Amino acid sequence: MTDVRQPTDLSSPLRRRLLRAALLAPAAAALATLPGCSTPPHFDGSFIQPWRSHLDLTAQDWQRHMALARQLGCRQIVVQWAGLYGSGGDADWDVPDPVMQLIFSTAAAEGLQVRVGLPYHSGWWKALQAADPAALDAFLALTLDHARRYLQRAPWARQANFSGWYLPYELEQFHWAQDDRQQRLCTWLAALSAAAKAGT
Repeated sequence: MTDVRQPTDLSSPLRRRLLRAALLAPAAAALATLPGCSTPPHFDGSFIQPWRSHLDLTAQDWQRHMALARQLGCRQIVVQWAGLYGSGGDADWDVPDPVMQLIFSTAAAEGLQVRVGLPYHSGWWKALQAADPAALDAFLALTLDHARRYLQRAPWARQANFSGWYLPYELEQFHWAQDDRQQRLCTWLAALSAAAKAGT
């Protein structure tokens, strides 16, 4: 057992520091609750989940959205995804570059950073429920290939207010509980991270 002794000299520097901390801590806590002394509640960021209806928004509409986000205290906007695919035909679409550029420019005018979500494959949850490991492997390879192609051509990392990429897939624990599936997930995530670094 360790013998911990308090300083016997009441005028010792350690004793004075301990007493000062004991006296000041309650006062500091009380001051923090006073109006004007605490940080006001605010949002650090918010999401834009693009749908086709967003393509009809004007520059003024985007300016209003970004100004409101800034008024709420946001410092960052996350574009949930840069496109949707997996359904085929007209159901697959990317957010057009002019719309993405409007998001970046109107966000920049309000001092907001923008994080861009990779295109989202609508078959995510179905693929996670597949019992056949080969089906999951094929899906992960497909989404990785799509993400790599998008990252190679997307110019957004060169924007001054670009704050990074966002993965639009929910990585909950249930579908990744087994070791072999966790290994697949880790391999996929590592490849996505490498692709993002190579594309910036």
